[in-house]
Amino acid sequence: QSIAANATPLRISETRYFTSKHDEVSSTTFKRKSIGSAANCVACHQGAEKGDFSESQVKIPR
Repeated sequence: QSIAANATPLRISETRYFTSKHDEVSSTTFKRKSIGSAANCVACHQGAEKGDFSESQVKIPR
């Protein structure tokens, strides 16, 4: 579903798509020292710098 022009979120982590894809990841996990925040995509998505966010490549650091 598209985002209305007058409702553009400031963060990708505020979109419905992001929250539905990351619903199994707790806020505690995002706060780990090895991750930092939901904005640090490359912490878990090994191919993020190349635009690859496939679930098969996800490795959540401890």
